[in-house]
Amino acid sequence: MSCSDQSTSRDRVMFLGSGVALFLAVVLGLAREQGWGTRFTTYHLLLDDVSGLSSGQEIRLSGLPIGQVGSLTLQNDASVRVELNIDQSKAALVGERSSRASLGQVGLIGDSYVSISPDPEGNGLPAGSRLPFQPQPSVQDLIQQVQHTLENTTQLTASQGEINQGIIDLRATLRSTDELSQSLKREMQATSTVVHDSLTSLSEETTRTEREAQKLLRDTRPLIVDTLNEVREVTHTSNSLLSQIRDLISPWLEPAS
Repeated sequence: MSCSDQSTSRDRVMFLGSGVALFLAVVLGLAREQGWGTRFTTYHLLLDDVSGLSSGQEIRLSGLPIGQVGSLTLQNDASVRVELNIDQSKAALVGERSSRASLGQVGLIGDSYVSISPDPEGNGLPAGSRLPFQPQPSVQDLIQQVQHTLENTTQLTASQGEINQGIIDLRATLRSTDELSQSLKREMQATSTVVHDSLTSLSEETTRTEREAQKLLRDTRPLIVDTLNEVREVTHTSNSLLSQIRDLISPWLEPAS
């Protein structure tokens, strides 16, 4: 076999191998997307309107996918039975106490999905159990709520509404406060001069009194010192005189032996 034939055979084998690998990757991705080989626990919903629901739709719990919506079957009473296929390993998080199914959406225009609230403290629901469904408010209900809110807002902001009346009262209070502030300012301006003059006069009088007191102390200090010296001498003389008198009369006061 020539070299060119060997190269052609090798290229053909590589091409076929790449095609087979790509096919296997696609199959594995599809199997993972569809949950092939995953064991499911099936619950169901009974709804009067299944708008927004479809078979194969994703089921999420706490924002993470845990299964897919199965078949939708119309019942004899016009209700629709919706099967929910949930990964068996996550079924323990679905309980009868707080688990509710509702319709969610990714963003404003994203894909819709079925959301189930978790019940981690429960023991799980038996397979085939019915889950309660919490419907989303319709557009008409939302419009009515908006209209009701607008009506209440109009009543509050009307010419005689509570908000406008409160604003009027607040303006009157602020006006009164401003008038009081202006009056206090005028009174302060009128009395500030008198207070300043009084404080100045008091300061001058205090200074003058202090100077006079210091002068009086300086003038009377020699006299006080002399008086104290004289008192000291008189006291000394008096003590000496008393000692002499005591020595003279003490023999007369002693009892005879």
